[in-house]
Amino acid sequence: MSVRLFKNKWLELATVTPLKVFLPFWICALIPVVYSIYPISFLRDGMMVLVGLFLWTIIEYIFHRYCFHASSSASWVNKVVFIMHGNHHEVPDDPLRNLMPLVVTVPLAVALWYLFGIGGRDYGRPAFVGFLIGYICYDFVHYMCHQSAMRGRLGFLIKRHHMLHHHALEDCNFGVTSTFWDVVFRTDFRNLIKRSDAHRH
Repeated sequence: MSVRLFKNKWLELATVTPLKVFLPFWICALIPVVYSIYPISFLRDGMMVLVGLFLWTIIEYIFHRYCFHASSSASWVNKVVFIMHGNHHEVPDDPLRNLMPLVVTVPLAVALWYLFGIGGRDYGRPAFVGFLIGYICYDFVHYMCHQSAMRGRLGFLIKRHHMLHHHALEDCNFGVTSTFWDVVFRTDFRNLIKRSDAHRH
């Protein structure tokens, strides 16, 4: 069951992204992005790809915590937040809304391509490669958290981390592909429970 966001069927269609569209689209988009740094310097480009991946993790955390869970006295702000993310919390296992819609991510990716481009071919472009890989991994992992058993120790830990965010306490566990920033900013579930118990006593 899905939450309907718009009366207009075309606007509504633009808010859903099936996995069979997501994966081919972003894999195809990634190919020319990687090609843009060819020939590859494995040391320099590899380091910048890692920088881009690391940058993605903090952006993932910031956006999830401060944008997707924003609240305001202005009703229009809350409506925008609901369209962006609140609907996902209402029906978390809707497979068509476990992935970010292309109408949002494609313009952002184009804008970021030019923004990273300020750093040039040697630094900006490989960092963007890492950032884009980070985003693709994030959305795919998020989808799998809701639609798969996530077998193996790592899969179990990632899914458990995200399910606690959905089903225990929304103000915790904002990272999806990484738990690092939740630990740094003390928003991981275990830390919040300890602090809550400390306040009671």
